[in-house]
Amino acid sequence: MKLLQSLKLKIKRNLFGYTRLIDFRFHIQKSYSTLSLRSWVKYIIWVINHFKGDKIFRLKSGYKIEVRPNDKSGELWVFEELFLTQDYQIPKVLSKEKVKLIVDLGGNVGYSVVHFAAEFPNAHIIVWEPYESHYQQLRKHIEINKLENRVESIKAAAGVNNQRDILNLEGIASYIGEKQQSHHLNRKDDHQTNEIEIETKDLFEYLHDKQIDFLKMDIEGSEWNILEDERFKLIKPKYIIMEWHVLLKDPKYTLNWLVNRLESMDYKVEILKRGNDDKLGLLQAFAKAG
Repeated sequence: MKLLQSLKLKIKRNLFGYTRLIDFRFHIQKSYSTLSLRSWVKYIIWVINHFKGDKIFRLKSGYKIEVRPNDKSGELWVFEELFLTQDYQIPKVLSKEKVKLIVDLGGNVGYSVVHFAAEFPNAHIIVWEPYESHYQQLRKHIEINKLENRVESIKAAAGVNNQRDILNLEGIASYIGEKQQSHHLNRKDDHQTNEIEIETKDLFEYLHDKQIDFLKMDIEGSEWNILEDERFKLIKPKYIIMEWHVLLKDPKYTLNWLVNRLESMDYKVEILKRGNDDKLGLLQAFAKAG
């Protein structure tokens, strides 16, 4: 109890070049509502020990996740975003039982897949992730949670053509295309990137005959081409939650452009999170009935 009363402790950590101060009270409160009791105790000890070593935690849903704090994919950051700050909290207007198909563009290491599988028990999930290291960890999360029959994974980037592309590796902010093309709140100007070749597949060729209930996009600037493509109107997901990332190379793509584009396709748009002069943020969009 004395510990809880004097929680002014700040834990300093470094995530692939990103230094943040973490409020210990935040971790205690938020993780308690997310993790099983045994995993919650293990998690608090782990935080006190400055996130030493990889750990597997069990969620209250019964599913398991592995967090690797020293991995360059920034898994701690993604873990916080999904399970602590709950940026992807499911809106109450969505019927969890009626959602049958979820498309996850930018699956990273699979935390979002586990989250959606727990929230939508009747849903089939199609997840796209181009980076080999992320993809293998994504597959691990599918396997340890026995989700093989519910999750289809595609090792490719989602795009508007079938082609080979260059992926610039910057942890959670990895992106396709020219270096420093995308604004990111946590990217340092002098940060060096590595480049690898990946496969990009035409999203619309794959989804043209599917009825999508839920679309999640976190693809670091590749969202613009997908939304601008006229075929998006044909697949028209019922619900969208997405991050946007303004591109330095093409200033026409702005938050205003994004909102106008979605509204022109009869979506109601709500901004959930914004920052850095609206160059980066999170929004959700609901397809209007009719």
